[in-house]
Amino acid sequence: MNSHGHLHPMSLVTNDIIRIFTDMGFEVATGPEMEDEWYNFDALNVPKDHPARDMQDTFWIKNQPSKVLRTHTTGVTARYLEQAAKDGTFPCAYVSVGKVFRNEATDATHEMQFFQVDGCAVGENITVANLKATLLTLYRGLLGEDVEIQLRPSFFPFVEPGLEVWIKFRYRWLEVMGAGMLHPNVLRNVGIDPEKYQGFAFGGGQVKEIIKILGVGAAVKQFGPDINKAINRLSNYKDTPQAMTKVVTIYSIGISKSSAIGAAQVSGTKEQLAKVESVASPETELFGREIRIRALIPIEGVPQGGSWKRVPGVAVTGIVDLKL
Repeated sequence: MNSHGHLHPMSLVTNDIIRIFTDMGFEVATGPEMEDEWYNFDALNVPKDHPARDMQDTFWIKNQPSKVLRTHTTGVTARYLEQAAKDGTFPCAYVSVGKVFRNEATDATHEMQFFQVDGCAVGENITVANLKATLLTLYRGLLGEDVEIQLRPSFFPFVEPGLEVWIKFRYRWLEVMGAGMLHPNVLRNVGIDPEKYQGFAFGGGQVKEIIKILGVGAAVKQFGPDINKAINRLSNYKDTPQAMTKVVTIYSIGISKSSAIGAAQVSGTKEQLAKVESVASPETELFGREIRIRALIPIEGVPQGGSWKRVPGVAVTGIVDLKL
């Protein structure tokens, strides 16, 4: 038995993220997990009738009507920008990594608490180009110099324009976080003149996304019984040579005969992978718009008529993508 302990994968990823941002000149920011409604919603331009304010989505504190368990770490951004406005310390840049809470049912891809990275930079003449360069530096620092990045239009109430951040890693595009230029209302709410200063902001579920990108798979929970598998794979992820991998189509036999429902990453020797053309999921269930998978089996060819041949020695190391 190994008598030496090691850092949790969340700590490993968090430490790397903080190191990369501090190297770029960002200040590490912290804030309370029980947050004021003002910093969690109002200051961030979230309307009073926004669904995120409902009890079905947010944990409100009993007997303290203006307190919530923070749903994102963007409230930390608002607090630090407010102080920067009072002190006149511009330009400024902050990054925070911390636990956030959502009133959601726990399943393979959702959890009531998770860790999120959030950051911002405010000053004169800051543009989307600065945002893109910052995030490209982050993901290349985490995953390697061959990472590419795209910013795609989206909507988030605290930024305008709102952008989805996508990265290309191992030949696939993955959405990793939301971002954009800070909305003028947000700047005004924290005491900053939007006519003089501009800024960008970004945020996302850092551990969930990094685990998915590294191939542990969307089916691995952060706090489930399979966490040891995630720890073993991630605890030295920068120093351990990656096994030979291949991305193949997932075919479900449970929903309808031989229907393609996504893609999975498999690993093995070169000879073993040469035989694998797809992954069969004979125990797939459909719950509304959600797919639940109980088994993934690397096979030769494409499953037809319920007959397929398993390829021994090949492991499914992650679900890359799922779709209906």
